[in-house]
Amino acid sequence: EEKADKYRESRQSQPAAMLRGYDGANGWEQTGASTVDLTGFVLDQSRRLNDVGSVLHLKEKYTNLQASNRPMQINGKDTTTLTGRAGIVSEQLSFDTASGLLLRRVIMTRTVLGTLREQVDYADYRSAGDVKIPFQITSTTWNALDTYKVADAKANVSLDDARFAKPK
Repeated sequence: EEKADKYRESRQSQPAAMLRGYDGANGWEQTGASTVDLTGFVLDQSRRLNDVGSVLHLKEKYTNLQASNRPMQINGKDTTTLTGRAGIVSEQLSFDTASGLLLRRVIMTRTVLGTLREQVDYADYRSAGDVKIPFQITSTTWNALDTYKVADAKANVSLDDARFAKPK
């Protein structure tokens, strides 16, 4: 679920389901009965990886956005890649040249320990109202590989801000 700069995700996993959210100011994660605040790098990473609408605001996010002249294929599809930098984060976004759909985001974050790489691959796009949404999202970081399968997606649904609040 996403609304402006708020999001909430739920994962059905073992041994307990997980909820993670951001209410526009604070991030949190609940696993089973335990709820913790997300802060610092973990909060920044969670917000980046869950920002599905970021491609709609590329010009505002990156003032130095550039297209690559080097053609690249992802899963047999020709892509156009845009690169931008904001502070310590640089991002490459690869779009299917034929459909314009985002196929991959590569996020590089400079830290005192070196550069951390995160990659998000989007697949199985389906219509949800007037928009196409990826129903499979694969996230690869330096310490995890997660594949998410979207069970249901609806566009332009009214969501109460209380849905994004930290559970009590």
